[in-house]
Amino acid sequence: MFASTTVPMTTDGLMLGRKGKREMGKKDLDIVYFVSFCIEQYKHSEGLGGEEVMRLFDRTGLLDYLSDNYEILHTQSQQWLLEEMKEYLNNHTI
Repeated sequence: MFASTTVPMTTDGLMLGRKGKREMGKKDLDIVYFVSFCIEQYKHSEGLGGEEVMRLFDRTGLLDYLSDNYEILHTQSQQWLLEEMKEYLNNHTI
């Protein structure tokens, strides 16, 4: 039989590492890497700076959209993602 182990968690859902430091789980890291990839792709396609893209994505809710829909979005092509992000921003820009 396999021993059951529990991973200590913080109140915000991050795992505690061996030395009590907060660590992200694999899925959380995958989401962070995916959102970072999206920011970089959009930045390069539009000729914008990273900070400017971060403010735009944050202000319009695109950061949350990308994170919340990771399971579906990360399976799409780079070109499809760019078009999806542009369409989202066209519909949500203030």
